[in-house]
Amino acid sequence: MNHRDNDLSDMDDRFLAYLYCFCVSRDYFLCHEYGESLWLSTGRKTVLKGFIQGAVCLYHLENGNVRGARRMWARARKYLLDYVAQSGTLYSGISIPDFVAQIEQIFTKVPPEWFGQRVERDDIHALRLPKPTLSLSPGVRARFAEFTLPPLHDDEAQP
Repeated sequence: MNHRDNDLSDMDDRFLAYLYCFCVSRDYFLCHEYGESLWLSTGRKTVLKGFIQGAVCLYHLENGNVRGARRMWARARKYLLDYVAQSGTLYSGISIPDFVAQIEQIFTKVPPEWFGQRVERDDIHALRLPKPTLSLSPGVRARFAEFTLPPLHDDEAQP
């Protein structure tokens, strides 16, 4: 078990915002923005890069850029599985193997002939792809109950 698995008190609000955007609002672009903000300010951990690229992958996919989604997922998957091999299966309450498995499952529903191309958004939506849910700890889910997204940039902070 990782040292941060159950310690939610020090979870950065931007990571919680990433999780909220991923699991609740399904806004993968905004999810990426919060993840990238955190990644840039905290030493650029490759596990965070994997989560960010996972969100970007889903953003590309839902917009019909299947080729871009698969390429992004290949990179994200490597970062995430490298973390698992070195540090364990959990990161801040997220089961990385479950995260990987859910996105892999999504790609099994995409026709292989689309893998190298861009298709219409309507074609993607017609597939009724499963939505990843993430296996989050109860403590993380509990924080969503009264959660509001923090300012993304310093100039958005309230005086």
